[in-house]
Amino acid sequence: MTIFYAANSVSQNRRIIKPFLRNLILGACLVAPMVSQATLYLGSGYLEMQLNGATTTYNNVDSANKSTLFTISQGQSLYLGGQIRSYDYLGVLGTTIAMYYSLNGGSFTPINLPYTGSGKDGSGSYSDIWDSGASVNLASLLTYAPGGYTDTLTVYFQGANNSDPGYYSNGGRNFTFYITAVPEPITLALPIFGGIFGVVSLRRYLSQRITSAV
Repeated sequence: MTIFYAANSVSQNRRIIKPFLRNLILGACLVAPMVSQATLYLGSGYLEMQLNGATTTYNNVDSANKSTLFTISQGQSLYLGGQIRSYDYLGVLGTTIAMYYSLNGGSFTPINLPYTGSGKDGSGSYSDIWDSGASVNLASLLTYAPGGYTDTLTVYFQGANNSDPGYYSNGGRNFTFYITAVPEPITLALPIFGGIFGVVSLRRYLSQRITSAV
């Protein structure tokens, strides 16, 4: 009888241990994907712009969305850059962040935002700062027309910590800004001067014909 109970006890222990181990392994498999799918949180995005060598302006992409930022004359420079903060606490190692911009519905071009430091934002939250400075001249990419042409600038931010993605894109709608581009004064004056010259030449021609007739 003693041997029977011992064998029965071992069999019961096996029936208890096997489900426990199976559940433990299953739990580990379920937790692993959750850890690897951590999100890179981005926020407090700014558009940096410098018009013709003046002081760089910082425009909050949320509050300045849909607004006209600058009026630029042909021949001036207009440099663009971006700044954003990451709140993932994954560290900066393996993290890359860029601001993508598009003009007038064209394809998006990335501007790399290097890590520049850490600190608290306006709400007191600690974060890492990524900033390119105003580094890309948009002047030659704008459309200039008499009376001013309104160019549409669209941007969004995208980053990743190793394989963990992060976006700051106005809920997928992106951020939109407007820039008014006007030709340089001499360009505007040429058609006017040409018109005046034509009128004067016509009057002189008609005057000479009248004099000849008399």
